[in-house]
Amino acid sequence: MANGFIPSGGALDLHDAGCEIFSELTWRSFFQEIKEDIDGTVTCKMHDLIHDLATSIMRQECCVIEPNEGSQIPKTARHLFVNNSSLSTSKQKYLKVLDLESNFCNIAFKISKHLRYLRLDGFNVKTLPESTSSLHSLQTLSLRYCGNLQMLPKGTKNLKNLRYLDIRDCHALTSMPVALGQLSFLCKLSMFIVGKEEGCGIDELKELALEGELSIKGLHNVKSSMEAKNANLIKKHKLRSLSLSWRINRNENSPHQNDEEILSALQPHSNLKKLCIIDYQGLTLPYWMMDLLLPNLVEISLGNCERPSATTSREIALP
Repeated sequence: MANGFIPSGGALDLHDAGCEIFSELTWRSFFQEIKEDIDGTVTCKMHDLIHDLATSIMRQECCVIEPNEGSQIPKTARHLFVNNSSLSTSKQKYLKVLDLESNFCNIAFKISKHLRYLRLDGFNVKTLPESTSSLHSLQTLSLRYCGNLQMLPKGTKNLKNLRYLDIRDCHALTSMPVALGQLSFLCKLSMFIVGKEEGCGIDELKELALEGELSIKGLHNVKSSMEAKNANLIKKHKLRSLSLSWRINRNENSPHQNDEEILSALQPHSNLKKLCIIDYQGLTLPYWMMDLLLPNLVEISLGNCERPSATTSREIALP
């Protein structure tokens, strides 16, 4: 998608069209050993001959900078993978894909306005440059394993083309930027932290057609069941894994007032396969966990749910 290989137009969304193309290439053995985990993440392998052919065709557009190699990047490069900490900035005006390893030191985005894919997994940074929010063509922002990242750019809502925001294992994050609900194309948001400020509530999820994995933290900031229901989880039929937590981090003691009605209002779609509930202190579990309303559920976990009858009042039925 980032490199423009998926034709736009027609009834299909770009993501769905890409999935169809991927299936077609798999059928033709372009990709092999396809594996999909419970969260919907797909991995595959490519035959050596196919890889060599693709590399040959894309030599002028795809560039890989390995450790101890020179940092000469062709002007025609559109896709850049850097595993070399000595390269401090990217001078490519028309770069569409930038994939940086965690030993990379400096980040500069002001000249990459065409950037559509940015991966900074494992970076040891507390914040991202605010200029990140000016990458208006950006579709994918991957920040997984950025364990010291404390906040996202305040202007994240301006990334109108953003589809994938991966912030898994960003344990230092304690809040979200305002108005993420304005990102109408966003379909993958691995974590959402409910805040008290306007524009940071759980209702920001209402119109987002999220899929795959979603972790919602800070549910103690949800004031009522009506507010919880506004998250519209029951309509998100492409969600496969859902985690609901009343606290934001392990060191936090969160207040508990209306846990039962909040959890009851957060009923997910019946397609859900994995459910995790953390720090829930209600006396009973909601009806939708008890009455086989989640027929596709294959994994469930309860963490720090210390009220005795919360897990013993009735058996949880799994098909």
